[in-house]
Amino acid sequence: MSRANDPDRGFVRIGEGQIHYRKTEPATGASDGAIPLICLHASPASSQSLIPLLQAMGDAQVTLAFDTLGNGESDPPQSPAPDLAYYARAMDEACAALGHDQVHVYGNHTGAHIAIEWAILNPDRVQRVVLDQVAVLSAAERAEFLEHYAPPRRPDEMGTQFYWAWHFMRDQMLFAPHYKKSADTLHDKGVFDAETLHMLTMDLLRGLETYHLSYRAVFEQDLAARLPLVTCPVLAT
Repeated sequence: MSRANDPDRGFVRIGEGQIHYRKTEPATGASDGAIPLICLHASPASSQSLIPLLQAMGDAQVTLAFDTLGNGESDPPQSPAPDLAYYARAMDEACAALGHDQVHVYGNHTGAHIAIEWAILNPDRVQRVVLDQVAVLSAAERAEFLEHYAPPRRPDEMGTQFYWAWHFMRDQMLFAPHYKKSADTLHDKGVFDAETLHMLTMDLLRGLETYHLSYRAVFEQDLAARLPLVTCPVLAT
């Protein structure tokens, strides 16, 4: 349901297709000339999950949250196996098309990994980076997650994707990792409230056939090798 204080929404066209975004900015124009903040969401969500952040930051500066390729309302990647640099290039092209020569970038989970590659790709555009919950994985964990964490899905005649998507989102709050369901893998994150679980499940269903690609890109990234290549200031939380 739309609310009066929800961020504005729009699309920008790049070579890959259309990128959807949400945007807030000060009503007084106080941010004129300030570098905008670009926010990148976790998988398999969309910029909808970052609305509270947009609302909190919008009085201070122009703040945009993009749906990454194949998630939310953005078009899917044209590559069958995009890496994180591929996603980063799409974000860079979107900012160029919107006229943002310099940006600060906040990334959450998958968004943080894309932010790393974006800062490496175009250090002239990316001025500062905030990394929220980067996945620091061993080689063995990366291999295991590639095999089990985000299986490809397609709609089927029985509609099992609906049941599966709800459990995929719910179980991420109950088990670590979500596909190992036992007393030993229970954790204390709590549970999503019903509205949040519904929102995230619908985001997952919207990108059902491409949601796994960004996960795979994260699990294929050698974080220890890539992170030192970032030259701008970084805040990791």
